[in-house]
Amino acid sequence: MVEHSAGSSALGYLYQSRYALLIALKKLKVDVGAEISIEKFDDISFDRDGSPRELIQTKHHQIGTSKNLSDASVDLWKTIRVWCDGIEAGSYSPSEVNFIIATTSHAPFNSSASNLKIENRNFELALEKLMSTALSSQRKENKEAYEVFKSLSPEKRKEFISNFYVLDGSPGVEEVYEKIKDETFFVVPKEHHEHFLERLEGWWFNKIIKCLSKTGNTFIRVLEIDSKIDELREQFKEDNLPIDFLGELPPEPYYVDADTRCFVQQLKIISASNKRIEHAIKDYYRAFEQRARWVREDLLVGGELENYESKLIDEWERHFEKHKENLGENTTNDEKIAIGRNIYNDIQELSINIRSECNEGYVVRGSFQLLADKQLVGWHPEFIEILRRILASSGKPK
Repeated sequence: MVEHSAGSSALGYLYQSRYALLIALKKLKVDVGAEISIEKFDDISFDRDGSPRELIQTKHHQIGTSKNLSDASVDLWKTIRVWCDGIEAGSYSPSEVNFIIATTSHAPFNSSASNLKIENRNFELALEKLMSTALSSQRKENKEAYEVFKSLSPEKRKEFISNFYVLDGSPGVEEVYEKIKDETFFVVPKEHHEHFLERLEGWWFNKIIKCLSKTGNTFIRVLEIDSKIDELREQFKEDNLPIDFLGELPPEPYYVDADTRCFVQQLKIISASNKRIEHAIKDYYRAFEQRARWVREDLLVGGELENYESKLIDEWERHFEKHKENLGENTTNDEKIAIGRNIYNDIQELSINIRSECNEGYVVRGSFQLLADKQLVGWHPEFIEILRRILASSGKPK
């Protein structure tokens, strides 16, 4: 029973967040200046200059558990109580706000809820039925809601119900996803649509988390969604690739002194500072994860990754051989280390894109670290010999 309750609650939060994205996408067509808030004035609210204009309560019920919105429905009256409390507290005016219930339940014929639907609407009859229910119903769960509804002045009650809308039979959480797909079908080629939506929803959920934890604004501007869609559209063009790991850190803590990976050893050989090695570890992680995701999602064409690595190795070899010309019979080890640093510095500054518009730095820097880990490139002029000695002393295969 507990597991079911927890699962239903989690599904309800997911539904609320996903439904908010769907209506925000629709809002883009009519009110680009709107701001959307989650759990501020209500489950979902659309605001202007900090004041709510639409309050939306979402009610998601799993198949087989959905109940009708009868005149004494607990779902209905819980929502009425929340909104009446807000009206009485002066949080919003009933004449200036639309109050909306989006529920997967259904409103029975001629019920108060059915008369609050957009089509065949009769809010005066709905008001009569709600008032009658509040005066006569003995349902204990709704007692406080009945009282607060009756306590509203007749004028406020009428204003409230005249702006009250019921969207019954609303799509469930999976159907909402399909409707989001419909709203964005034109953005990227069909074969990339699922991957596009994964990124859009991931960004959206992260924005909501920041709003709820108050680590950023408590609202999201609808125009931000438009900007994110534009950004993702550009990344899925033929001359570009999506960038997903900017700012991401390895999931496990990393300790430079204890790290024996080959690319780290290569940096220790040229006496790179711990901070530079930490940067290399981040680049390695981001490039590894990014390339793996591109491969999983079939975003790369033919031998594109192999061709890219060949290009990197060719560029490295040119710099490596250029700096090796500074070696002489009497070159000291310190001088060789300095040459290795110069090679590494040159490589770090290169901008070699896997595609012309995919110019994120961690892709090229991290790809060089991946090649260094395979000993296909190196920094110290004698990196092969030194690595062999290190690996032999550690008992690792060469």
